[in-house]
Amino acid sequence: MSLYNGLTACLGLLLASAPWWTGTSGHEPAVWTGITLGFLQLFASLSARGQSGWSSAPHWVSLLCGVAFLIFPFAFHLAWPVAILYIAGGYATVLLNYASMNRSTPSP
Repeated sequence: MSLYNGLTACLGLLLASAPWWTGTSGHEPAVWTGITLGFLQLFASLSARGQSGWSSAPHWVSLLCGVAFLIFPFAFHLAWPVAILYIAGGYATVLLNYASMNRSTPSP
């Protein structure tokens, strides 16, 4: 589960920095929304390490960030190559969090 959370945290960092390496840093509302969602996903994923189950609040926050990244390119009318990046990142975030929430912690 910590592997999934680590991957989701890396995706959050990647998506937070995406406006600068994709050339879309001129669209200021999209930049600030992406930064906010990316860092929220990063910190939620890092705080979810060691947790599992459907009652884990950090997993839900990270999963909702993934859903927001799925909607993000359509809300800000981004070009298709950039939109595919955000959609793939959001989809991967949702799947990784779903897998992490669906696993049970082994009993000691």
